[in-house]
Amino acid sequence: MSSQRPQGSCFRKTRKSLMEVSMKAVYRTSVLLTMLITVSLWGCKNNVVGVGAPTTIDISGTVFSSNTPTPVAGATVVLSYGGTSDSVITGSDGSFEFTVDVADTATGINITLTAHGSGFLTKTITATLKSSQYLPIGLDVNPSAYAIITGTVRDSASTYPLGGASVLISLPGGSSTTSNYIGHLKNRPTYSVSSFLLDSTTTLANGTFTMEINMFDLKSLSATLTVSKAGFKTYQVVHNFVAGTNSFGNVLLQIDNSQSIAHINGRVTDSQSGLPITGVSVLLSSTLKADSMKTLSDGSYSFDLNLQGLSSTTGTLTFKLNSYQDTTVSFAANAGQTITDDVSLTAQTSVVGGDSSTGRGVARSFALISVTPNEISIHGVGGVESSTLTWQVRDSLGFPIDINHRDTVYFEISGPPVLGGAYVTPASGITDGSGEVLTTVNSGTVAGTIQVIAWLRREPTGEIIQSSPYSCGRRLPRPGAFLNRPSAT
Repeated sequence: MSSQRPQGSCFRKTRKSLMEVSMKAVYRTSVLLTMLITVSLWGCKNNVVGVGAPTTIDISGTVFSSNTPTPVAGATVVLSYGGTSDSVITGSDGSFEFTVDVADTATGINITLTAHGSGFLTKTITATLKSSQYLPIGLDVNPSAYAIITGTVRDSASTYPLGGASVLISLPGGSSTTSNYIGHLKNRPTYSVSSFLLDSTTTLANGTFTMEINMFDLKSLSATLTVSKAGFKTYQVVHNFVAGTNSFGNVLLQIDNSQSIAHINGRVTDSQSGLPITGVSVLLSSTLKADSMKTLSDGSYSFDLNLQGLSSTTGTLTFKLNSYQDTTVSFAANAGQTITDDVSLTAQTSVVGGDSSTGRGVARSFALISVTPNEISIHGVGGVESSTLTWQVRDSLGFPIDINHRDTVYFEISGPPVLGGAYVTPASGITDGSGEVLTTVNSGTVAGTIQVIAWLRREPTGEIIQSSPYSCGRRLPRPGAFLNRPSAT
């Protein structure tokens, strides 16, 4: 019998091998197609990133006091979006940060931020975000939780305001009230009780100051108010502070004759009307010092002259203003002495076009002489929300009109009224002895550029004199424009 296998058996084995090879080829082809499709899909995904694609964004900001732009530490910030919420506590610099997923950068995400802190009213803002954004939140002080301290520091001899005076409020040591207050602070580790200093500030040019004390849950707080300035005796008083306004009125400082500071002050007025003149250049010249300043809205000026160990010194004061005659007076000052030099300026008589008594002309044009600041932020975002515009009304020769030709000036925002738009206050004013008048532009809730005009009506002719429009920009605040933006982590 032959040992060879039947041809049929050999054929069946050959067919099975061909089928296995064929199936392996199909499998390899499928894998290859799958890889090609996967590569193609990844290629498509890379082509649409940033246009309707999912992404992750950061929402950061700073919580600060709207009254004084200082950070609010320990405030709670709650983020709500898409039916979910999250919260954080601000750090010592008032900063906060969230990281959220955005499903579609084309439509963005609608978020709500709510911030509240001890002694402040709760603030909520909403926004639609498509990318990372910095959102500062300004909190208004809760009047029922804070003691607001105000006053004006003046020279006791002349009652002139004293700018640059130091004002401190501190806790006396050893009292039960102090221990109670410190107990409240210890429950809030973000607050410091170093030296028991509650608040400090420096008086403005007009002598005024405003300060705040967080009362927490206390009905009253006994603390010490200290006011000091070079050349004056220190003023100190213990006061029982309560929530709400605590006004000290006029705080009078007495000259300290033991110090070698001479104080020179006075007021400049119009010789015809007796009214104060604003913006007069006052130049002080002595062997010890040369200085200058412009008179304030009430016509006042003041200088502090350090005699540097000398018992006395001499010098001159020169007063200059366009359309008035220059005036120079001499002074002799002793250490610790206050000298008051009130000066009346006489209008120049060479100006034509006016009446026979002063020779000053009537209104013919406007000049915008100062804007502070040049740019304002829209209401509610924490920046500076108002700007003061000072106009000067001039006659046909370009000289300021005097008090005898004073006029009522009206201020308007040009264009149709806009809901939530900017506005001016006051809407009208009367020119002073320097022909000057001012108004304040207040921002609304709508960003953009506004134009302000000033105009007056000449009587009895009814002629309208109008200024050129002044453009003032309103914007959302730049990060770090008025607060230190927290560093990235």
